[in-house]
Amino acid sequence: MTWSLGVLAVLLAAGAAMLSVTVDDAQARVSAQTRDEVAQAAAEASTALLTYTPDTVAADQYAAGERLTGEFRARYGQFTDTVVVPTSRTNRVTSTATVTATGVSSVDGDDAEALVFLTQVTSTDASPDPVTTKVGARVDLTRIEGRWLVSDFEPS
Repeated sequence: MTWSLGVLAVLLAAGAAMLSVTVDDAQARVSAQTRDEVAQAAAEASTALLTYTPDTVAADQYAAGERLTGEFRARYGQFTDTVVVPTSRTNRVTSTATVTATGVSSVDGDDAEALVFLTQVTSTDASPDPVTTKVGARVDLTRIEGRWLVSDFEPS
């Protein structure tokens, strides 16, 4: 009888260990998938925020705004309506951003932070020679109804 209880205890311990490893492995996979989703959302939104042409700037910025949420979305909309759209149209500004690297700093439930590095190429009719700038930004994201949306964008 003592021997049976000892064997049972060992089997229960082994089962608990296997369950723990299985749960940890599942959490790691979810975490990796979530980090990939956050990185992709941050990269796509950053590119959209910084890419436009004079002829499509309003539509480009509206589409970029669909990737944003909260107070940042309101601030961004006001800034693009009063500065970006009129300036791009008047001065014929074209801006193209390309992501060169993205890293996820943290994920906590439905909130995440990523770092995005971009190359931005800008030209105007007055200065047709493109100017290339390296841009880094901290991007805060919030998951809303399964979509990661930008809640803040801080270029450095």
